[in-house]
Amino acid sequence: MRNGTDVRNASACYRWLRWMAVPVALCGLSANATQYVVPGGAGDKSGGSWANAREDVQAAVNAATLPGEEVWVAAGRYEVAAPVALRSGSVVLGGFAGTENAASQRNWDANVTILDGLDATRVVSMEDIVSGRLDGLVVTRGYVSVTNGMGGGGILIQGSEGCEVANCKILHNRSVRATGATACEGGGIYLNYGTNCVIANCLFTENTSVSYGTSLSIRNSTGVTVSTCRFVGCFMDGTLGVVRVQSNISGIQFSNCLASGNKAYYGSFIYAAQDMSAINCTVCCTTNSSGVPFIINPQTWSGTASSPSTHRLAYGKSQAPAPVIPMSRTIFFMARLWRIITIMISPCT
Repeated sequence: MRNGTDVRNASACYRWLRWMAVPVALCGLSANATQYVVPGGAGDKSGGSWANAREDVQAAVNAATLPGEEVWVAAGRYEVAAPVALRSGSVVLGGFAGTENAASQRNWDANVTILDGLDATRVVSMEDIVSGRLDGLVVTRGYVSVTNGMGGGGILIQGSEGCEVANCKILHNRSVRATGATACEGGGIYLNYGTNCVIANCLFTENTSVSYGTSLSIRNSTGVTVSTCRFVGCFMDGTLGVVRVQSNISGIQFSNCLASGNKAYYGSFIYAAQDMSAINCTVCCTTNSSGVPFIINPQTWSGTASSPSTHRLAYGKSQAPAPVIPMSRTIFFMARLWRIITIMISPCT
């Protein structure tokens, strides 16, 4: 029979072992802090390995609750009935063959990973979150009908901080006006009230928006970086801007981007209600239906007093007036050819 001292000692020993077990358990969980997704799922679909991968991207995002836990999505097409909603800290990575044990082994060009909105719903949303990341996926056939001037057929980033879209292809997404609406924006991505968000190394092709920003609209945001992106083959005669940047925002930086084979009413690269600059950007084979230089926002048209000549595009470290590029039939043909070549080298089946 144990005396009181023995019981107290045993209890203390148990408490010590229990607290020692906590970090061990957590370390074990951290070692497997990944949710896996493959088309149709695999095994018991619990998501803890490729052999037991989930079939639904949203379910994997919801299950990735540990700090630093990532969602790895294998190549294939994933049809979404509702937007894939990222949470704070969500990291969704595409481009896996389904055998990798490190994210650095993925190849998003060879292992094409598609989120498909089926022309029925927005594809991805990052709303009121911090540090969400979408990386290495194709976002296609998103659709949104808006009544309040918003948009984002492909991706909506709203009220979020430190979010990132990288190494993605944003293709064939639409933002349309609902009955009675006066405007819609951002066929590909609509970024509104964002802080320090990044869009990097993405391809934008054949996204549409009736009013503003066929590919990308940025509003009410600060510290946004758009780098090494390609805006190719966006033809919307009546739209203002392949990229639209709203006035009175700060810290928006464009660098090392390409705009080619685009056409808009104004702003077949950038349409901005303020002076905008871009670092080391290349613009070719692109024009405006209005016949004015390709990135100038005609301030007289928008009702402000500024002169269009004050709006410049910066190449390298110097600023110069935006050049006027003629658009002959030959250049139209070259633009279309460039779009075909770009799509061929950037698979999006």
